[in-house]
Amino acid sequence: MVFNRLGRKPDFPTNERLLKAIAALAAEGMSKAGRPFYAALLESTLLLAEEPNASRPILLAGNNEGEIILPVFTDIERLKRVFADAERISAMPMREICRMALKNDIEQININPEHGPGGYLDRDEMAALANDSMPDTSDARERELGQGGLVPFGSPKLPGPDVIENLLDAARNLFRKQPSVEEAYLILTRQGDDDSVLTIGLLFGSQVLTEDKSTFSQQFIPTLEAAIGRRLHTIWLTEQDLAAIRQNVEPFYTRSTK
Repeated sequence: MVFNRLGRKPDFPTNERLLKAIAALAAEGMSKAGRPFYAALLESTLLLAEEPNASRPILLAGNNEGEIILPVFTDIERLKRVFADAERISAMPMREICRMALKNDIEQININPEHGPGGYLDRDEMAALANDSMPDTSDARERELGQGGLVPFGSPKLPGPDVIENLLDAARNLFRKQPSVEEAYLILTRQGDDDSVLTIGLLFGSQVLTEDKSTFSQQFIPTLEAAIGRRLHTIWLTEQDLAAIRQNVEPFYTRSTK
């Protein structure tokens, strides 16, 4: 572990390869971009903000009771945007971060929280990376959002009206601050025969960069999950997706009408 105080001139990594791999993963999905993403992670040294006067990383609380999340960062700029007052920073190889997280019962690692591109690693992924191995992506296509059928808005599998109303109000408020979102749809995407996931499909403007989509999605989903108290996902819609969705679902948000 390498420590640096901000008063000295540090030589921190920027992890450009990893940032490109995260953006590709968000755009292309796990089945196509998962292995390059994990390969980039294994070659990366990431940054952690330390607690004042202690050699311990700052941790975050998850939405579930007792859930602990370890925030890590690709570069100093993103770290300082989240922990502006951090006086001490450590740089660690990703595999060492995973070993530390597993040893300390950390549930998730959050790469670039609040300011993406970033994402989460669960304990299975941590365990593989800690052993310098590639996490399993054999069932990635079945697990990806957007695969399988879309369930119309009126499906009885959706939560109750009060939850839906809170969700849509919170989403619209966020969209009003994000002019790059053109349309939004509430749908279910199937991850298996019996497992459907509440999902918001987003149509962005044609000129929006993948990194900007990833940054917005990473902030958008945790905010809405906290508002409704249940798991939620998002997908970025293409014209092909829209052709299927519009047969059954009306957008709950369009930028032209707000």
